[in-house]
Amino acid sequence: MYMATKNSHTMITTITQHKKWFVTIFIIIISSYFIFLKMHVSPKATTVTTTPVNVVQVKASDVPIWLQAIGSVKAINTVMIKVRADGELQKTYFEEGNTVKKGDLLAEIDPQIYQAQLDQAKSVAAKDKAQLNNALISYNRASKLAQAGAGPSQDVNTYRAQVATLKATIEADQAAIDEAQIQLNFTQIKSPIDGRAGQRLIDVGSIVHASDNTGLVTITQMDPISIQFTVPQNNLAAILLANQKNNVEVIALQPNTDKSIAIGKLTFIDSQVSSNSGQVTLKANFDNKQQNLWPGTLISVKLLLRTDKETLIIPAQAIQQGNEGPFVYVIDKDQKAHVRNVELGAAMGDLRQVTKGLQLTDQVVTSGQYRLTEGSVVNIVKQDNVAVKVGQ
Repeated sequence: MYMATKNSHTMITTITQHKKWFVTIFIIIISSYFIFLKMHVSPKATTVTTTPVNVVQVKASDVPIWLQAIGSVKAINTVMIKVRADGELQKTYFEEGNTVKKGDLLAEIDPQIYQAQLDQAKSVAAKDKAQLNNALISYNRASKLAQAGAGPSQDVNTYRAQVATLKATIEADQAAIDEAQIQLNFTQIKSPIDGRAGQRLIDVGSIVHASDNTGLVTITQMDPISIQFTVPQNNLAAILLANQKNNVEVIALQPNTDKSIAIGKLTFIDSQVSSNSGQVTLKANFDNKQQNLWPGTLISVKLLLRTDKETLIIPAQAIQQGNEGPFVYVIDKDQKAHVRNVELGAAMGDLRQVTKGLQLTDQVVTSGQYRLTEGSVVNIVKQDNVAVKVGQ
């Protein structure tokens, strides 16, 4: 009995020792595994968040500085054609809306009575000339007889007075002929200017009078043509300065666009500023052979004040507004974004002039800037280019 118990105790002891060895070996294996991982597996690298952006290099270019205004197209000359002789309107020679030239025959009034008056004046003049010739003959004969002592000197004086009277009469006759010719010419109505004929206001067959208020037709000069516009008085000094240097260029623009219709020159600066509006009136003349400008039309114009040489320009989309005014994000050599306050000049379509705050070597963010803050690290996805041809 004792022997059995002893053997049983020995067995239990052996099993316990085996468990300890097993646990010890397991712990050693696990520890070795973690030591292996620590020695052979590199630690996970720390990641830095970057913001993808597009950037553009600041460019330099000559920038024209324009002043924009709204004006109206006006004909340089507009003539209401009125009749200058009484009578029946027999015929018209123009088509409504067509172009006419200076001297073109527009209409004709019945000339018969005026032709008769001219013929009568010419016949009176012819009669008086015949009488003058007869008086000259009598005067010369009386002079010769008086010199020879064969005739009285009183006859010489009489014939001399007749000759002088008839000469004056002939001058009056010539004046009557000229007047009759003028009246006859008035029966042919001609255009005084090149232009475009408007609506015919008098029908053929109507009896017209020189005293009538109604005209026959309006002729509007189309080429050249002018645009009248006003600008604030604050711009007057710059305009006067530009006008002293050379002829100031003015461009007429298509509606709702910046595209040119015609290019002209400033021809008139009013001598006074309106006390009511604070505006000064200007005019510019344009060649209008294509008749793109039409009298009475409201139109946008821009006037060239000056050209700034080699000034900095950037895309307008790069500019943001902050509490301190406009700013842009500039990227440094470490690919970090920094806020840069700027002062802006003229706008040129999608470009903007920068007068202060940037340098030619700067790169500014044009896309993705709304996700940036001061010092943000960026990833430059695309390098854009500025079109330096700012033109008009």
